[in-house]
Amino acid sequence: MENEFSRIDLTCSAESLIPSGPGYDDINHQVCTLAGSTPGTTLVDGSQYIAQGFSYFKGDMWRNFGIIVALIVGFLILNVLLGEIVNFGAGGNSAKVYQKPNAERKKAQRGAPRERERKRPRAQKGTS
Repeated sequence: MENEFSRIDLTCSAESLIPSGPGYDDINHQVCTLAGSTPGTTLVDGSQYIAQGFSYFKGDMWRNFGIIVALIVGFLILNVLLGEIVNFGAGGNSAKVYQKPNAERKKAQRGAPRERERKRPRAQKGTS
């Protein structure tokens, strides 16, 4: 906010001046209701407005920017570390999904022991 408001001057309208109404035409005896206003003028400096209204000061701008950058970097590092450490989807809460048994799979499972025996190398006679 300080970066933007430091460049502008706010103008008070006639409704924002105190006292207002008929007979109060001299600006030297009026003040604006905006924070940071100076008696006797309808212009309010943007820096004064946010300093008195929100306690934002130009000297704090780079400190606040540094805090935001530090938070972004900190959360990025935390995200990388936790992404490597935490196993998502593993453990007791994961759901197991089984396929329905079908005739082709049952036939393959019944024939598997015979197929293994057929492919197993046999010991040759005469060797120890």
